[in-house]
Amino acid sequence: MLIFLRFTKCIVMTYLKKLLVVFLMGLFYWPMVQVAAQSSNTETVILNGKKYPVPKPWAGSRIRASEQAEFTDLVPLPTWLTQNKSQIYVTQITRQALLKMAKKAAEEDIVLLIDSGFRSAQYQAKILEKYLNQNMDYQGLLQVVAPPGYSQHMLGNSIDFVPSELDFSVSKQYAWLKQHAAKFNFIESYQQKNETGVNWEPWHWQYQSRN
Repeated sequence: MLIFLRFTKCIVMTYLKKLLVVFLMGLFYWPMVQVAAQSSNTETVILNGKKYPVPKPWAGSRIRASEQAEFTDLVPLPTWLTQNKSQIYVTQITRQALLKMAKKAAEEDIVLLIDSGFRSAQYQAKILEKYLNQNMDYQGLLQVVAPPGYSQHMLGNSIDFVPSELDFSVSKQYAWLKQHAAKFNFIESYQQKNETGVNWEPWHWQYQSRN
């Protein structure tokens, strides 16, 4: 009987030790699982057939494909409003507001010209692929170009004024927009020191309808 009790005790102790080992391994392994899960959720884009990670400040702000403007909703801007009389498209409601704003600006001798409007996610990818083919740095490119699927231009309600560079911030056009654009429901998406972390883009404005 004594031998049997000792044998049973030995089995129980061995089992408890195994449970302890499993428990301790669980404490160590669980954080690794969590990190792996987080890593697998890293946002990526495909460029030239290669997968690239999406870094801050773009990560977490992907625009759903369903939000992209439908081609049937897009209309061309009049060529007197576009640089080099190019064909630039925006949504109908954006066009109406933009024409009113441009005409009001013209009455005050302010000439507003547009050099970019709607851009699909596919077109945005081609822009980046073009520069990558010129051996430009991917991370550096994202300082000035949004990853495909993250640009407001795919919504059809965003435009870039001429010149689409920081020099626009010292232009009389920019000063006029800062004072009057809100009256026409246009906002400067990426203001200086904005909360999104995106570099300042004084030339980039977005129409936001008010219900």
